[in-house]
Amino acid sequence: MPSINKSETIWKLRYEWFFFKQKIYTVISFLSWDSNIGSIPRALVLRALGVKIGRGCHIRGNLQIVESFRLILGDGVFINNGCTLDLSDSVSIGNRVQVGFNVTFITGSHSIGPKRDRAGDRFRRPIVVGDGSWIGAGATIMPGVTIGEGAIVAAGALVTKDVAANSLVAGVPARVMKELGLDGD
Repeated sequence: MPSINKSETIWKLRYEWFFFKQKIYTVISFLSWDSNIGSIPRALVLRALGVKIGRGCHIRGNLQIVESFRLILGDGVFINNGCTLDLSDSVSIGNRVQVGFNVTFITGSHSIGPKRDRAGDRFRRPIVVGDGSWIGAGATIMPGVTIGEGAIVAAGALVTKDVAANSLVAGVPARVMKELGLDGD
């Protein structure tokens, strides 16, 4: 009779639980993530799946979550339609952050591999978005990026490096376009 390794069994159960939660989320997304479903039911489902959600969050339709449920949303966060969250590592979004249509958060990628297999070793890095920030439609936030408090990421920007607090970044790759005043400019 084969011996049972306790740590291997625990890992297998966690792995199976993760995929079970992923299947539940996929079914619920497919059946009900249209624009007629309010933010409260979405938040309830996400909380049940392990997402930490602050008060007054609004999550609009078609939020795609990939890999896990390592997501923290502060109070008053607004996430618009069509956003994708790769949660290979954690994504932490501060209070009063506005996220536009079709924004993508990517926490996992690959190093450059040898000629025979250019997608080398996989790595993961968390993303942090500071309080009061605004991420414009179609922006992509790459692994390991921190967006400072009060920063603006322009629509369509590709953010590969940290964004300083109270600055506006735009472009591919994103670069600082303007330093913002504390009262709005």
